[in-house]
Amino acid sequence: MRTTPMDRWFVNRAGARWTRWVAASALAGGLSTFSVGAAAHIRLDYPPPRSLGSEVGPCGDAGTTRSATPTVLRGGDEITVTWSEVIDHPSHYRIALLLDGEAFPEPASTSDRCDPNVDEWCIADGLPDESGSMQSYSHTFTLPNVDCDNCTLQVIQNTFVRYFQCADITIVAQGDDMEDPGDPDEVDGSGGTAPGTGGASTEGTGGGSGGLAEPATGGAEGHDEHDGHGDPGESASSAGSSEGSGCSLVHGVPQGAPWALLGPLLWGLRRNAARRRCT
Repeated sequence: MRTTPMDRWFVNRAGARWTRWVAASALAGGLSTFSVGAAAHIRLDYPPPRSLGSEVGPCGDAGTTRSATPTVLRGGDEITVTWSEVIDHPSHYRIALLLDGEAFPEPASTSDRCDPNVDEWCIADGLPDESGSMQSYSHTFTLPNVDCDNCTLQVIQNTFVRYFQCADITIVAQGDDMEDPGDPDEVDGSGGTAPGTGGASTEGTGGGSGGLAEPATGGAEGHDEHDGHGDPGESASSAGSSEGSGCSLVHGVPQGAPWALLGPLLWGLRRNAARRRCT
């Protein structure tokens, strides 16, 4: 069957529209998958986290190393740690601080809680979780007045699976010289301090996508009564240990159906180009 120039024009137009649709679908799906994967389950907002991953203890991603630009803080000052829950799980939170390294004990179960009065590294445990995704949280405490250039702050979401985030920090004791850390709202990962609000407290706010948490009316003050604490001698185990959640994300690596469209996309581009050469 012979084709006329008009026939070829309609075929080329249809092929071009199909190619553009496939390209747009692949790009939109890939970006969506990447965004969810990179966000993980919890996100430490301040101090800036070492990495975006959260599924491997003690700091979220296997094989991560200490940041070359830790956040610089003044010893004896109050710091407000802020974090967000991206994917909702019934849980509670633990905050810990080690003055040297990242060998944090890992909770043995959801009921295993550390005690700040007993465990030197324990800042708070049993901090309550609010229902719903994209919740923001904050907890204020006073930093120890010490010099520390290898400190690590850890936030754990303790649920049926544990999720981890760490921030690399440096503490400069009162009386020692240090550069002005500046406004924490402008922190770009190179250092800063968070303003204190007085006393240790934990507050959660619903909605939003992160950033510094704003106090909410009726936010939970303090933390739950301790019902036991973990043994600091326990070695940290893999955060992939699950109690049947079947919940898993790939951090920052888009996978799935959108990328399967790349083959048809390339085929369509080649076919469209061949048809244009025939016109």
